[in-house]
Amino acid sequence: MRNITPRTPVALLLLALMIWSPITAQAALIQVNMTTDAVDVDPQDGACDSDPMMAGLQCTLRAAIMTAEANDEADRVVIPQGFIISLNLAGDGDASIGDLDITTEIEVAGFDINPPADPGDLPLINAFGMNDRIFDVFNGQLTVRGLRFQGGNPEFRGGAINVSGNSSGQLEVHFSDFQLNQASRGGAIALSGFTNLLVEDSNFLRNDSLIAEGAAIFLQSQSTATIRRSSFVDNRGAGGNFASTIGIFSSGAIRIENSTLDGAEQVPPTPGRSSGNGISTDESALDLEIVNSTVTRFSNYALRLDSIDSSSRFRVSHSILSGDDDGCLTDGPDQFAADGLIEYTLLNSETDCGTYLSAGGSLGVMPDLGNLTQDAAPRLTFARPPSGLDSNVVERGFLPGNPLLAPPDIDCLNEDQRGNPRPQDANADGDARCDLGAVEEGPPQAFVVDYFELDLLDSNPGDGQCTTLIVPGVGSVCTLRAAVMETNALPGLQRILFEPSDIPAVLTQPAGAGASGGDLNITDALAIEGRLDNGRPVTVIENQVTGQRLFTLEAGAEDVFLRNMDMFGGQLGTGAGGAIALVSGEATLRRLSLRNHFGGAGGGAVAVFGGRLEIEDSDLFNNNTLGSGAAVVINAGELSITNTSIRGHLGLLADGNPATSVVALQDTELALIN
Repeated sequence: MRNITPRTPVALLLLALMIWSPITAQAALIQVNMTTDAVDVDPQDGACDSDPMMAGLQCTLRAAIMTAEANDEADRVVIPQGFIISLNLAGDGDASIGDLDITTEIEVAGFDINPPADPGDLPLINAFGMNDRIFDVFNGQLTVRGLRFQGGNPEFRGGAINVSGNSSGQLEVHFSDFQLNQASRGGAIALSGFTNLLVEDSNFLRNDSLIAEGAAIFLQSQSTATIRRSSFVDNRGAGGNFASTIGIFSSGAIRIENSTLDGAEQVPPTPGRSSGNGISTDESALDLEIVNSTVTRFSNYALRLDSIDSSSRFRVSHSILSGDDDGCLTDGPDQFAADGLIEYTLLNSETDCGTYLSAGGSLGVMPDLGNLTQDAAPRLTFARPPSGLDSNVVERGFLPGNPLLAPPDIDCLNEDQRGNPRPQDANADGDARCDLGAVEEGPPQAFVVDYFELDLLDSNPGDGQCTTLIVPGVGSVCTLRAAVMETNALPGLQRILFEPSDIPAVLTQPAGAGASGGDLNITDALAIEGRLDNGRPVTVIENQVTGQRLFTLEAGAEDVFLRNMDMFGGQLGTGAGGAIALVSGEATLRRLSLRNHFGGAGGGAVAVFGGRLEIEDSDLFNNNTLGSGAAVVINAGELSITNTSIRGHLGLLADGNPATSVVALQDTELALIN
């Protein structure tokens, strides 16, 4: 076994789980080739065969488990894709009757390396005809990979799989699906004793607990669990307000990452059962971590922490907790002494959890989420993604990697439920922050400027393509002007990027309507991002038309971002803002070089006529005017200039006096920082 160094108390409890060794090279490989339920006639002979009278091996799943149990090796049992295995040999005993008992180390797999493109091709194991669970692990180590479990229905705990033991009971679940299983507790999986569970990339749908806690998973005593990139949908329990999808009782420890727990009913209600709570606990010695997860649509609470006190520890970060009563409940005679922290998390409401709500939390708002949808095949999971890039859960986390903002154990994770990287800067503002919840939204697809020599128009704005008329010898290309015309014609936030180029992108079109001529009018949310080399902009934009600036920003209430560009040549003889003018909306100029521009009426480089403009990490030099503000003038609105150099401006006023570099007129707001 290999060792790891735990970072947190919950990791200490999960140590036994995380140090498992893979199946060794000496493991026996057992190939199931029969869908019937029959025993191995001689498990000790090492051959999986339920009928030696037939030619070849007649290897059922039950016979395979009996064979694996009979030797001292770590065995691998493989079930072909598309198999449907029905277990019907009811009774109590070892693996030869009733549920399949595991006391050694066994892996049962439905695929070898990659899952099938259609999740419906994963082997299905059902126990509808047996009235029992499927696997019972006692001081054994079971790994299941690429399987579907249905119909488990034992008298007690663990509808599909039960794990118990004094120190070595361990279960790994990878890329598997649990549906329509039920038990007294742990409709799909139950653990008790000093046992450990790892669940990854799996789905739990419509499993039931007949008492209360743990309609999908139930942990008891000293059991521990780690759940990653998995989904739990419409799992229901009896017990009214105490029903839960994941239940923890008596000193359990659990860490949930990048997972969706959703209580919305997918089929008609079952009398006496409900999806009351997402996660519930009824213990004091709790150790709970929830990171980058979405827990919503539960009739009571997303997170219910009962009976907590000074021995309880819980952490919630970058998550969404939303329930019909509250997103979170804490309770107990000494509940406010618990070691608890909730940060960068949205709670629609709370009962006493607010005591633990720290930096970056949102309280009293409903999450802007879309419909529950299945993740793209071959994934099995379901997610409720943000409703759009303006959702109140998008870009609401902190910049990753800063331990002063978040302890490492609950820092934003580097991938989401679907395996996509975090963070992705969905709002394209240049500061990539993690989204709250299980799903990370990516920025909109970019239009890439790949032609610089000629200032050509887009051939059909609004068709989703940045394409000009065919250039002889080159073909159809994407120019900066064509890209701006296209993005103006499309709704919502768009992006423009650039291929590397040693020559400037030239603006040569005479004045025209919108972005089709003269300056580039931006009328909707847009991020234009040039290229950097050693932190300096190397994408060059050059204006060659007398009487025109480069950009006019009039996007209403939308955001515009211009980054990483070297701009020169604006020649606005009678107006203000030789390079850029903000008319409306909010705009951010970052890492721009603005040089050799002329704004005759003021603002040699930049003019603000309304809205809010932020200039950051930029260099403004050698710009000129005959009016106010050789570099920048603000006529109306707000202006903030941060970490920026303003130098070499030699404008002269009409009376012969030198022009001030930055001028803020009456009733405007100006901030100069660093």
